[in-house]
Amino acid sequence: MVQTALAGVIAPRFGIIPGTEESIQASLKRAERVLGIVDKHLADHRFLAGEAVTAADLFLVPIFFYFPEIAELKALAETSPNCGRWARDMGARPSVKATDPQFRGTQPMTQTTLHKATWHGKTIAESDRTLEVGGYIYFPRETVRMDLLEIAPKTPSDLECPHGVQFYDVVEGDAKSPRAAWSYLAPQPKMKPVDHWIGFWEDVAIQ
Repeated sequence: MVQTALAGVIAPRFGIIPGTEESIQASLKRAERVLGIVDKHLADHRFLAGEAVTAADLFLVPIFFYFPEIAELKALAETSPNCGRWARDMGARPSVKATDPQFRGTQPMTQTTLHKATWHGKTIAESDRTLEVGGYIYFPRETVRMDLLEIAPKTPSDLECPHGVQFYDVVEGDAKSPRAAWSYLAPQPKMKPVDHWIGFWEDVAIQ
């Protein structure tokens, strides 16, 4: 729930996916409510599930790396002192320091392992040359089943995207997942490494 709320702020603010100001503010309100609950919980606990680090802490802490880069989230963090204490404690751990993304979501991470995008059990993309930008995996276009992608009509928020985003429906027969793939056709410098590459989400699983 926390990740979903924060992703609705972080991803569009970095230009990773399009988003209207209205949708960003709605996500910010959800994030404020959820962080309030977490902050209250952390008043009585050192970590999310008690007094020892668990997978819950390791799952959530990368999201907090981005707070200083986004004014609204930075302000929100300043009103959540227990979350701030937790983030500092987690940030001091050697394993977390080693994975702190100094690029803060603006530079790609090259993937050397094989990634697959599957949809309804069917592999629709497969490559060991993927790039990760802002938490999303992008596939070179030539490794994607482009015959299963249909251009989706552009929405007003698509038209506002500075990277020229184009969404695609994933379609085969009667099965259809609207806007489950996208590509940047005129990217600004920070998204240039994935120019015309394909990203997936929602109904498409990345393995």
